[in-house]
Amino acid sequence: SRLAQGAWIAHRSGAAQLARGATPQQVSKMARRARGLVVLGTAAFVASRCLDESFVAPGASTAASRRDMFAGGVGALLGVAGVVEQADAYDLMPLPYAYDALEPSIDKATMEFHHDKHHNTYVTNINKALEGKTQPSLLELQKTAIQSGPAYRNSGGGTYNHNFFWQEMAPTGTGGAPSSKLEAAING
Repeated sequence: SRLAQGAWIAHRSGAAQLARGATPQQVSKMARRARGLVVLGTAAFVASRCLDESFVAPGASTAASRRDMFAGGVGALLGVAGVVEQADAYDLMPLPYAYDALEPSIDKATMEFHHDKHHNTYVTNINKALEGKTQPSLLELQKTAIQSGPAYRNSGGGTYNHNFFWQEMAPTGTGGAPSSKLEAAING
């Protein structure tokens, strides 16, 4: 196994260091570090094969890239060390109207599910993705979301899009008039 190989390498390295004149305490310290690295490497390997923390579209690949795994590990270590500012949670924005305000076009149950469950999942997942990292505004997050990976693209984008979605709808008679160009296209 990889753990056994790492232990053997650490043992041989220790014997070589003793032969070079290192003290037993120094060899012991190096061996502990080597074992720790083997355990961390094994944990990272297992995590890369077993964990899926991204919120992606059905059928999309969910495997984390080595770059994502490395960046996440570095971010976690910096967060533990207190170097990186902890992300403040994005909040699920409240609806600017009652759940039943868009009936009969959109019923109350659909609005409750879509806002409280679906939109909230995007908010929860982007907060998880940003744990231990600096949290930009949602608008700033969108500028690099595609390059940053699926959690940012899907969960950050989903949060941003739903915030926009709720604000663009309004109960009948309260939303204002469309521009003349849009009204002409609608009535066309």
